[in-house]
Amino acid sequence: MSKKTKIVLGVIVGLLVLLGIIAALLYRERINTRPDVAVSRFYTTWIHAAETSSSTPLEQRLHTKSTYVTETFGRDIERAASRGEDAVLCGVQPGAAGLEIEDMRVFDEDKRARVTARLGSEVLYIFLVQDEKKMWRIDEVDCGVNDIKKEDKATSTEEQATSTTQ
Repeated sequence: MSKKTKIVLGVIVGLLVLLGIIAALLYRERINTRPDVAVSRFYTTWIHAAETSSSTPLEQRLHTKSTYVTETFGRDIERAASRGEDAVLCGVQPGAAGLEIEDMRVFDEDKRARVTARLGSEVLYIFLVQDEKKMWRIDEVDCGVNDIKKEDKATSTEEQATSTTQ
């Protein structure tokens, strides 16, 4: 084997080792990601794609490519889209506002978490599960939080009006 061949092989082996180390570090970072960070990363990617691409994130199938989404939520996204609904942005137009994380609760015994976030005027409850590899994945997004609060407020006002007239 010539000296030049040995050098080339050494460089190739060195690059492979370096790539292996980088991959291990990225995997370790992904495993150690908190639920709120997983939500933030997924939404940042989704919103960026919605703002900058000629095709929608759904058309790009980002939900199937993301490691931050369960298969169940991926199917929910597709079902909602077939009804003309948006299970990710909850009807908020991309560019209207970024995602702001307001609260995070982790339920260790169930390997579940709930992240409360604001997207524009919408408040979202984002539920995550921790898979067997200890990675957090979005499993459900509750888009109806504001509607529920409005209904509760209306019911409360009606109850007050009823009690004052009696």
